[in-house]
Amino acid sequence: MLMYIGFVLSFLTAAVFCYFSIRLKAKVVTIELALDTISVPVALFDESNKCFYVNHSGKSLLSAEGNENYSNFVSKFEKAGINFCESRVGNTGHQSLIGIDTLELERGVDSYKKEIYWLTSILDALPIPLSVTDKDMNWTFINKVVEDMLGVKRKDIIGKHCSNWGASICNTDDCGIIRLHNGLNETLFSQFGKDFQVTVNYLYGDKGEVLGYVEAVRDISDLISKTREADELAHWYKSILDAIPFPISVTDTNMKWTFVNQATEAALGKRREQIIGKHCSEWGANICSTENCGVSQFKLGIQNTSFSQGGMDFKVQVASLKDTDGQLKGYVEIVQDVTEANALAKKVEDTASTMILNMRSTSERLTEDSRQIAEGTQSLAAGVEEQSAQVQILNHNVGVISSKISSNAESSKSASDLSDKAKENALKGNVDMKGMLASMEGIKESSIDISKIIKTIEDIAFQTNLLALNASVEAARAGDHGKGFAVVAEEVRNLAGRSSEAAKMTNDLITDSLGRVENGTTTAESAAESLNTIVADFEQVSNLVEQIAFASKEQSELADELSNGIGQFASVVEESSATIQGLATSSEELASYAETLNQVTV
Repeated sequence: MLMYIGFVLSFLTAAVFCYFSIRLKAKVVTIELALDTISVPVALFDESNKCFYVNHSGKSLLSAEGNENYSNFVSKFEKAGINFCESRVGNTGHQSLIGIDTLELERGVDSYKKEIYWLTSILDALPIPLSVTDKDMNWTFINKVVEDMLGVKRKDIIGKHCSNWGASICNTDDCGIIRLHNGLNETLFSQFGKDFQVTVNYLYGDKGEVLGYVEAVRDISDLISKTREADELAHWYKSILDAIPFPISVTDTNMKWTFVNQATEAALGKRREQIIGKHCSEWGANICSTENCGVSQFKLGIQNTSFSQGGMDFKVQVASLKDTDGQLKGYVEIVQDVTEANALAKKVEDTASTMILNMRSTSERLTEDSRQIAEGTQSLAAGVEEQSAQVQILNHNVGVISSKISSNAESSKSASDLSDKAKENALKGNVDMKGMLASMEGIKESSIDISKIIKTIEDIAFQTNLLALNASVEAARAGDHGKGFAVVAEEVRNLAGRSSEAAKMTNDLITDSLGRVENGTTTAESAAESLNTIVADFEQVSNLVEQIAFASKEQSELADELSNGIGQFASVVEESSATIQGLATSSEELASYAETLNQVTV
């Protein structure tokens, strides 16, 4: 409303000023026509407060004519019930009375209110918290989201300092407005279990002057959560790469490092932060900045290359790194120490050379041996008949051995049963020994308790002796009257002495018993350990006997098979005679093959 009134008054004042200025220039008619079109009364007065002009509205609404003084016109305005305003034109002494159209003013105010309500509704409909402060950081407006978020009403909070928001950044250097003064229009804070981003901008007037600030708050909890998840996932992958024992490095398309694992840090002797962003040629290998560089070779279609450094051999494998759109983003290089592998390959090569030499020597010996075999086949034929006779004897002896082995198997089984029984008895003895140890430990504890009780009896006897002594003294003081009491006190003292002596003897006996129990416990523990050793030995003996029994059974079966084999061998020996002739021929062929092998290995 005030803005509208100001606009109307400014317009009319400007018109009046123009009138006086133009009047001096003899253009009164044009200005008067303009003022006559205004629907509110306008009266102009000179420096003597005499009216020299009234427009048509003034004449009709106020029934006024010219030449009336200023106070008369004021009365006419008040009588007609027309609101008016007074103004002076500079330092000229001229004045004006200008009527105000209340209806038109109310219509303007209603229009202004509707526009304000419409703009407020738009800001309230925004799903993000929005607040406006003046230059002193006092709230001049908050939208409905802020009301709901802070649990306040707009009318109650307007004019209060924005630090009443209660965020962790309020009254700190991270305040959004403070950061805006420093050239940064965004800040972050956490509240109500959520994360928020604040965007701040200046609010300018129509002349470019700063009127205040606009702050928009955005809930970025999901984004922060996803960012944290991404960071955790990145850390997880980074940990996996760091756990790999050989160097892995990642470079961008310009061959500058974007990641290295811990193995690479160890190889270069530098921290990851010192390496990222630098060119990979700082590795310092002899292939760096040459055509044998891993990335250069990869661009030529070769994935593997190698280099030597520090007396060691390394193999480099390179792969491309692409984004989801298939665009090249960089390269991954995997460096593996192949020093031992190369040494092994050299060793294999040397071994192969040695084997070839050995094969050549062997082929020469084979040639000679094949000749000797050919000669020996003749004598073998003669020996075949003799073998046939020996086989018959051997078959009989094997039968006897088989019978003995069966008997041994049965004896081994009996020994195994006896060993198991002895083992059970030893185990039972071990259990009984543990029970005896527990009983002796109980006796020891009881003896200690008795010793404590006897100590108490000794103390009581000592105290009784003192009391008896005191009683004797008192009886002596009593004279004849205390003689009988003195006799009793003496007996009590004697009894206390005998009790003390008996307790001492008992204590000595218990101490000696404790020593004997201790020795007995030690002996019993030693016996228990011996029984444990015996049990373990019986276990081994039992296992050995079982193995002997099993071996005897296998031997018996093998003896049967051997007997059958010998029978088959007898028939084979008969067939061998015919085979020997063919062997002589084969020996000659073997000599020929050996000669060929000898030529190949030259």
